[in-house]
Amino acid sequence: MGSIALLAFSSGAQVASMRPMRIQEITTAMATAAWVDFVIDPKLLATCNRSRDRRVLFLLTLIAGSFVGAFMYKIVGSADTLVLSAAVKLLVTFTLLLNRERCQ
Repeated sequence: MGSIALLAFSSGAQVASMRPMRIQEITTAMATAAWVDFVIDPKLLATCNRSRDRRVLFLLTLIAGSFVGAFMYKIVGSADTLVLSAAVKLLVTFTLLLNRERCQ
């Protein structure tokens, strides 16, 4: 129960952290909005489209993370899976601090 409580707190913190950063492309709460926004993006095929790039990376990492988590849970157990999850969340936090505008 303690692990579930920590994961729930982490999920809530993840959603709340995107609001002040104004990164609407990464909803963190559900992938459906990102899929819909990706498909209806009027600049989907543009060379420099930061919103599209963020959505694609968000969805790809969500899918990859699901498979990696399932594999780890089956092979090494839940404790190591939670440690990896914490490490990846820490890495994402640091990369968000380095987020800069490249496209103009």
